[in-house]
Amino acid sequence: MNTEHLAAQAILGTGAITALTALAAPVCRRLGQPLVVGQLLIGTALGLLPARVTQLLFPAEVLPFLTVLAQLGLVLFLFSVGYELDLRVLRSRQRGVLLVSAGSLLLPLVLGGLLGWALSGADLLGAAAGVRSGPSILFVAVALSITAVPVLAGIIRERGLTTSVPAVLAMTAAGVIDAIGWLLLAVAIAAAGTGRQPAAVVAGFACYLLVLALLVRPALRRWMRWAWSAGHDRAPVVVAVLAVSAWCTAELGLHVVFGALAVGLLMPRHADGSRDRHLQHSVEQAGAVLLPLFFVVTGLSVRIGQLDAEDWLVLAVVVLLGTAGKVGGAALAARLGGLARRDALIVGTLLNTRGLTELIALNAGWSAGLIGRHLYTVLVLMALITTTLTGPLLALLHRGSRSPVTLTEGACRGGAVAGGQ
Repeated sequence: MNTEHLAAQAILGTGAITALTALAAPVCRRLGQPLVVGQLLIGTALGLLPARVTQLLFPAEVLPFLTVLAQLGLVLFLFSVGYELDLRVLRSRQRGVLLVSAGSLLLPLVLGGLLGWALSGADLLGAAAGVRSGPSILFVAVALSITAVPVLAGIIRERGLTTSVPAVLAMTAAGVIDAIGWLLLAVAIAAAGTGRQPAAVVAGFACYLLVLALLVRPALRRWMRWAWSAGHDRAPVVVAVLAVSAWCTAELGLHVVFGALAVGLLMPRHADGSRDRHLQHSVEQAGAVLLPLFFVVTGLSVRIGQLDAEDWLVLAVVVLLGTAGKVGGAALAARLGGLARRDALIVGTLLNTRGLTELIALNAGWSAGLIGRHLYTVLVLMALITTTLTGPLLALLHRGSRSPVTLTEGACRGGAVAGGQ
């Protein structure tokens, strides 16, 4: 297949994915599910089609090109995730956020570590040759601990919970959890056998973050101020910095998403702390065109038909432990922070949303050889199931009950979680 034919096939596949995504959007809204659920189902369904049909749309020779485009979409998306996070809110709700973050992170980490240890003993991790069991066990622990900040934000907006204490607490805690989760994921990948010593990879990444913070960020701040005052488009320069950052972290032995997330977190804001909406919108729009490709690449890698009875049992255990760890850990911590029982359960349910962030982490771990295809498929299904359950569980918690306490009400009551006292 020559280059021109490959390009035509890639364009055909991209068009088909875009059309299917557009069709999935109204269906997901009608069912009260985030679009990520529909996109992942589309990708998984394509993977279940007969080989000749899949080969027609996505020939094996074209998949590497689609994978590159999908990685570019991830880089743009992770920049938006990092830029969206504003950890300054920790100052006003330190105690509640730290309690919920600890509860929703530590319990799933412990349960995930025990699960990974059990899977290692039963030889079910499926890690690549040469990868030690320790990094794989850590990866399974991280996989059960992650919360999808963007999907969580969408659910909160769609359900009108943006001013409620449970939603703000869950959203802020999710940012803290994911920051720690990505760090642990970096450690697991660094220790997986990239040809470098894990300590050297982590040290290199730490030095790189210092370069970003001390040199790149001040330069970007000065340039952004000039661009704002002159009315110039900021997106091209930012995307260039983003691409270089993604390349740097890949060269360090990590995944490209770490460089993208780092730039998003360190991206300068306006003097009042607000984001550059035009910049964020431009990057998000570009990423939105490419991101659906990631779901198809992920879905084509999922092999549901190859799962045996043992794998389905592992899936049941993973869903149970993942849900119990997230909902139970976060709800207990929220109760200790002063929330009512139902509001505490809402916090835990929201933090059980995994979605796209989980898929990105799973993709990075699988690419590093930390887990095999069977466990990868199981964890992808876990992410889909737990994300799908969020909407129905919230509806059940809201049925016949008052609305969750709002920030204003929490402040008036002097709640520890709301006010951070």
